[in-house]
Amino acid sequence: MVGYVQDAVSRYGSLSWIKQVLAFAAPVFAIEFFVRPDSLALRALEKLIVFVLVPLAFVKLHDRDFGLEVNRRVALYTVLLCLLVLPFYVFAGSIPVMRSFYPVGGVHSTALGFAGHQFQQFFLAFGTEVFYRGVLCVWISGIGRRAVLVSPVVYAARHVGKPGPEFLGSAPADVVFGAFDYRADSIVPSVVVHWLGMALTDYFCSVDPVFPVLGSRAQELIVGILAVF
Repeated sequence: MVGYVQDAVSRYGSLSWIKQVLAFAAPVFAIEFFVRPDSLALRALEKLIVFVLVPLAFVKLHDRDFGLEVNRRVALYTVLLCLLVLPFYVFAGSIPVMRSFYPVGGVHSTALGFAGHQFQQFFLAFGTEVFYRGVLCVWISGIGRRAVLVSPVVYAARHVGKPGPEFLGSAPADVVFGAFDYRADSIVPSVVVHWLGMALTDYFCSVDPVFPVLGSRAQELIVGILAVF
C-alpha cells in the first residue's frame, strides 16, 4: 500500500504544472458540485476552506503565485470590468424571476443586516473566483488564451437550478471574467466585480424595479430561449 502511494505521488510529481493543476481541480470541483451547505454561513466557510485555503496551500507547496497581484494594470482591468459588467447586475434586479430568488434568505430590513450578508457573500465570490478564474484560468495561462475557455462549461453546470437569466449568462460571464483576469494576470478584477455584482443584485432585487417593463420583456425572451432546449 505504501509503495502504491509512493508510486502515485512520484507519477503525479512528474506531470507538467498544467496537468498537476487540472488533477488538483477535479476533486475540488466534485466538492463544489455535490456538497451544497444549506446556510449562507456554512457555504461561506466551505468556500474559505476548500476554495481559498486549500488552493493557497497547493500553490505554496509548488512555489507558485496564487494570482492575487495588485498593480496599476490590475486596477485598470478591474475598473474596465466593472464598467462592462456591473450594469447587467443592476438590470438583473428588474427581472421578475431574479427578484423572486434574491436576496437569498430574504430582504434585510437594516443596513447592518445587509452588510453582514454581503460580508459572508464575499467569501462565496472570493472562493468562486479562486477556483474558476484562478485555478482554471490564471494558473494555467501557460496554454495561452485558450485558458479562458477551460471553465465555462463546468461553471455553467454549477449554475443549474439558478434562475434562467443567471444560468444563461454564466458561461459568457465566465469567459469575460477569465479574459480580464488573464490579461491582468490576477483574479482581483473578477473577485471585486463578482462581489460588487452580488451586492448590487441583492439591493436592486430588494427595492422597486428600475426597469420594470424591460425586466419583464427580458424574462419572456429568456423563457423562450430556454424552451428551445
